Amino acid sequence: MRVRPDNAERNKSEQMRAATSAYHKGRKKNYRCGPVARPLCDRIKDRSMPVPWSGCWLWLGALDRDGYGHVMIKTGGGNEIRRGAHRASYEAFNGAIPDGLQIDHLCRVRCCVNPDHLEAVSCKENLHRGETRAAINGRKTHCKNGHPFNDSNTVVSNNKRVCRTCRNDRALSDYYRNRITNGT
Repeated sequence: MRVRPDNAERNKSEQMRAATSAYHKGRKKNYRCGPVARPLCDRIKDRSMPVPWSGCWLWLGALDRDGYGHVMIKTGGGNEIRRGAHRASYEAFNGAIPDGLQIDHLCRVRCCVNPDHLEAVSCKENLHRGETRAAINGRKTHCKNGHPFNDSNTVVSNNKRVCRTCRNDRALSDYYRNRITNGT
């Protein structure tokens, strides 16, 4: 059973309706739905958490399977596009990313969006700074026996650097081992 409001409650609701209509009377109608869009800098600061001992701003929003944060950005046409949070942070705080460059995390933390930890670098430099096996081997300046990797002592074989001195020593030892076992 529905209870009818008494006169006091009815008068209060009518007063609220009248006050609301008086407030909106003569105002320009705004057909925009939803909250007003906030600047990207503010959105990034609100959705990240600063870590005092490292200086990183850890992204608290959505992460992809590789650990990078992503954010939805509205375009001029009203559509939304998904952008990497680190790329959006760099563009919001430092300006546009130059053509042909990538954003590198100097702190090596993929979900960090601190613009001081982000740098625009070439693809080659970004790969060279990484932690992959190719990057680690590319940073080596000497072979495991201490010979330098320089132009005169380095041979590229099967897309790998090989120390010429070590290769010659191995070939010589193989030659003498085969000679001894074959009896010649």
